Amino acid sequence: MYPSLWGYIDSALSPRWQEAMICRAKSAPLSIHLAYCHSDVKFVAQHAFHIHELRLLGLRQTDLIQQLLTSPAPILEHLSLQSPAHTTVILPADIFAGNTPSLHHIALDGVLFLWSASIFRNLTYLRVDPSHGSGTSINLRHESDTALQYDHLFGALARMPPLQTLDLAYCLPSRSHSQHPIGHTHTALPCLELLSLAGTLIECVDVANYLRIPSSSRVILKCTGAPQRTDPGLVCFLETYISGGVALRLLTLSISLSKNYANQSESVNIKLWHMRSPSDALPSFAPDQQPFISISFPVSWHSWDLVNEICSVLPLEDLHILKVVYDHNKWSPKAWINILGRCRLLEHVYIQGENVVHFCRLLARPVSGAAGTATVAVDLFFRHLKSLKVHDVDLLASVEHEGVRRPFNDFLGVWLSTHMELFMDKFKDANGDEYDGKSDEECEGLCFEHSKLERLMISQSSITEEAVGEFEDCIQNVVWDDDEGIYKEESKEGSVGGYYMY
Repeated sequence: MYPSLWGYIDSALSPRWQEAMICRAKSAPLSIHLAYCHSDVKFVAQHAFHIHELRLLGLRQTDLIQQLLTSPAPILEHLSLQSPAHTTVILPADIFAGNTPSLHHIALDGVLFLWSASIFRNLTYLRVDPSHGSGTSINLRHESDTALQYDHLFGALARMPPLQTLDLAYCLPSRSHSQHPIGHTHTALPCLELLSLAGTLIECVDVANYLRIPSSSRVILKCTGAPQRTDPGLVCFLETYISGGVALRLLTLSISLSKNYANQSESVNIKLWHMRSPSDALPSFAPDQQPFISISFPVSWHSWDLVNEICSVLPLEDLHILKVVYDHNKWSPKAWINILGRCRLLEHVYIQGENVVHFCRLLARPVSGAAGTATVAVDLFFRHLKSLKVHDVDLLASVEHEGVRRPFNDFLGVWLSTHMELFMDKFKDANGDEYDGKSDEECEGLCFEHSKLERLMISQSSITEEAVGEFEDCIQNVVWDDDEGIYKEESKEGSVGGYYMY
């Protein structure tokens, strides 16, 4: 009765219960999720004809795989195989006897295979990582000849026109810096929504350059190894898909040149969001949406020229939220202008560490980026800025600006006041409806309040409560986490102020 009720088999069941449920399921579709594969799971081969979802984890023996996955699986839709760390299994060349007409979703972790296998056709989802997440590229049983490696990969992709997700990690064809790119015909994936490639920079870019994907695709590149200045592959890829005829709309571009992607303290991380925030709901700098552009690279990578080139071809003009996490060196105001100078519509900025000082120098700069102070609001470099969040910075440290050394919070107050005064002149000239029927004193008050930056957020930084209060003269809303940092005890004794070279 109701055989479909017995169709879910997982590792929580004893072998006896697994057998009983399969018997009751009769020929109804089976969904099998097994975390620890051993000889007792040989029933998989016997019932392959009515399995529609198969997830096998903990695969340790290639000979067991050969027994389990050689029977036809005509209704199989989802296949997920994973071997434990330090173990690699090999798929049979004639997997499922070449009979998987319904298969559209494959995930392989720690598994070697041939791209020529019949399962690689008409897929909508494909994720492959034979490295167990170690970041070490692995040759997938292919010839050492690089051209043949490309032939195998792109031959398989050409058989998957419905593909929506392509996630290939550390299994890409490889060439050295000294070799020229391998010429290959372009492969079209017209339905692709996500392209994620992980490997060396050359491997990722070479594959990306041979794909033709929709303008709505999201692209993630996780690259290891410092780029060679003479190898323009990455910039060429960006130019082709962003500035060129295809005009790819990158929702996310993640580039990391360190294997340890999670170690944020060792990387420069730049994130930009496209959406604008309602004026009455300033962001918390943790938007739910994925960033439009995300770039990360290690602090040991000193090739700033390539960073400039990358940003020069990215679509930065209409981005409104910026987050930069980088606390090992500093960008000068000129570097900010060169790298992010086209982000003229920024409304909300999160900045960390020493770069707070150098970013804030631009608050009163003209749009040209030239030294000096803007004379009218329309000429301000960041004239659309509404909120600024600073994190992990000593706001009372002594800094030098135009030959004068003062605590940073003093300079910040001056720059914010200049920013405010220019907008006061703008609002006075506007004479909008909001000022109709109001006295000169009321208009002056409205002008003064509207000219202030909407919000300044200070978190995990070193500053005293008194210094925070001084910002209220030029900020509508100051949000502080009450953390005085290194001045927590000193403020009680009246001794504050550090000394750092910027």
